[in-house]
Amino acid sequence: EAAAILHRTTETETLPPEPAETQAPAELPLMPVAGTLLRQFSQGELVKSPTTGIWQTHNGADYAAPLGTDVCCTEDGTVAVVEHDPLLGISVTLLHGNGAVTRYCGLNENLNVQAGDIIERGTVIGTIGATNEAESTLEPHLHFEVLWNDAFIDPESYLSGALMQPDGN
Repeated sequence: EAAAILHRTTETETLPPEPAETQAPAELPLMPVAGTLLRQFSQGELVKSPTTGIWQTHNGADYAAPLGTDVCCTEDGTVAVVEHDPLLGISVTLLHGNGAVTRYCGLNENLNVQAGDIIERGTVIGTIGATNEAESTLEPHLHFEVLWNDAFIDPESYLSGALMQPDGN
């Protein structure tokens, strides 16, 4: 069964509020791209950026994949934001309604989704692009961030289903 856009809001519609309850997903999130782990989440520690040389946290995980590789949504969700971030490139942010927010950065400009779309897990949201200025010296990749209850968490923990709280509990 192919994943699809379930509903596209119009300008006159408003999105329903996110539920206050948080719960683990019924099934494990999908890997967002067929790629290999290039750079890990820094767990709040400062790491030196290979592009800028600046010491900063790395709030996501980077998955190396060739330009044009499909990037898919990890769980059912609502496209909250589509933007061209000056550092992270073309980015799509999804709300999943279970406490998780995922952000897919460094995409090609030709996206398959727009803000307000309600999509199923596995829906291709776009492809790997070369728009991520903050990590431009690295090979082509997806910079993937996950927030759980408004705090960055390790995307690898999220993808494995661990869904750890920011304090490690």
